[in-house]
Amino acid sequence: MIFIENVKYCEYIPPLEDELEQMVSEHSKEIFGNKSLYFNTKKQIKTGAGIISIPDGYVLMVEPKPRWHVVEIELSGHNVYQHVVPQISRFVHGIKNPEVRHKLTEELYNHLIEDQIMLGDFKEMNNGELFKYISDCVKTQPSITVIAEQVTPELLEALETLADNIVEFKTFKSLNGNHAHSFDPLASEIITIKPLVTLNLNQNYLNPENYKAPVATKLAKRAITVSRRNGDQLETVGNFSSAAKACEHLKLPVGGDSACRVLRRNGYIIRSLSNSN
Repeated sequence: MIFIENVKYCEYIPPLEDELEQMVSEHSKEIFGNKSLYFNTKKQIKTGAGIISIPDGYVLMVEPKPRWHVVEIELSGHNVYQHVVPQISRFVHGIKNPEVRHKLTEELYNHLIEDQIMLGDFKEMNNGELFKYISDCVKTQPSITVIAEQVTPELLEALETLADNIVEFKTFKSLNGNHAHSFDPLASEIITIKPLVTLNLNQNYLNPENYKAPVATKLAKRAITVSRRNGDQLETVGNFSSAAKACEHLKLPVGGDSACRVLRRNGYIIRSLSNSN
């Protein structure tokens, strides 16, 4: 449970994957950044052995150096080793096929020229030739990005060598039907977040002694709020410009691991909130 401007939001788990996919699509700019184009077209990828898989989406990053994401959206209730791992493995092997990349380039190009809003976004960010840009993106090695409503230790362990990014996309719902989402953005630009306040998790009210009026704070790349449970309290540790900075402040060794994973393994909660109706 969280409170936003004195309104209580309870955690909401989408019953269907389609609903989670729609939420991710709506907030793709906040997840991947303003220079991203999110394609929810389900274009199949076929391995050299003819095994087919269908990712949930693709993201092109319209930047000087072309790069892209293959996106898989999962509910944590899915069996990790019977469903998620085989699916991601098929992506990884299938995308190596030049014929698959060529067909995918054509599919993304056709989708983009038919969507005037996305096409306008592209032209605002890049005045180059559209097909060439998509082709240059798809020729590069994609980032495999998995988005789930809950990232379990089992999912982290299973995808450690398969996925480049694992995003926990939590949803909270108020009594009047408004939604709030909590996730670690992959966006590179400056974002604005509000610090969380101390909550009493048993009595469900704001602790007035710890409450401070929210102040919008501009933070740097991948800014986060780090919190930790202390008994029945959720206490804010602080705002940090990145997970790496948080680990440095907390004197947690990262080594070659992901700073976000290190924080979570040590019991910390990482959030960046985005409201939606």
